Amino acid sequence: MKEIANYKLYEIGKFSLTSESLIGICFAIFFTYIILFIIRRGFINNKNITEHDNGRRTSIYILLKYFLWTFSITTCIRILGFDIGILLAGSAALLVGLGFGLQGVFYDIISGIIMLAERKIRVGDILELKDKVGKVKEISLRTSILLTRDEEEIIVPNHKFIADDVINTSYNSFCRRFSIELSVGFNEDIEKVKIILIESALMFDLILRDEDKHPRVRLSKFGDQALHMELLYYTKEVFKIGFLKSDLRMEILKRFRAENINFPFPSYNLNFQTDTTATNRARE
Repeated sequence: MKEIANYKLYEIGKFSLTSESLIGICFAIFFTYIILFIIRRGFINNKNITEHDNGRRTSIYILLKYFLWTFSITTCIRILGFDIGILLAGSAALLVGLGFGLQGVFYDIISGIIMLAERKIRVGDILELKDKVGKVKEISLRTSILLTRDEEEIIVPNHKFIADDVINTSYNSFCRRFSIELSVGFNEDIEKVKIILIESALMFDLILRDEDKHPRVRLSKFGDQALHMELLYYTKEVFKIGFLKSDLRMEILKRFRAENINFPFPSYNLNFQTDTTATNRARE
């Protein structure tokens, strides 16, 4: 048995790969796969947890996965007979050069570790990043994937979530105010218009009804040919707000037509002037 274990499969100079080393490496890799499979199946693939709780568990799993694979690779290197300290010391100059050349990549990786450790951004969260709104589909060490409202997947470097201003709309206490702008004629009953707008908003369950977040109507300004009004409302549905706005506009249009309230159309007066001097000259 000792001879089989110490049998050299491969040898270059002082380095040799024995049967025992190969079995140890295979066992370390196989053991890591089994541990991660058990954790993922019992910790993440659970139908009884919510989407946000699943996002939090996914973040913990990703950190644990990178830790286990780092430990496993380090163990394999030691099984092969290499000294980690000597390898790091010998490659110090190379690592410094790589650090300068790939500092942007390292910045993204450090940002990814911070995101996974703090868990302020999780899989399933709805984020507003500058002019983009998307749902976090995946968080990895260097980049993250956002699913936009148009069902497009965009890859975002992780440092964007650390350096830029990001709004996370998935917190339980978060709600956002939106508005519907419209115009009515000067002859319309403003109180009647106000009641219709508020009643139309209250027909949708996604619009909040709290005392301080109840739908309101305000007269924004007097136009040249119309009164410009705004319907203000609060909702926690940010990712698909476009559909909610569309349904609300159609409900308002239906109610306005039923109550004979018309939207004003712009009208223009055109005045034509003739050049009398040129006309007299032509007659002469």
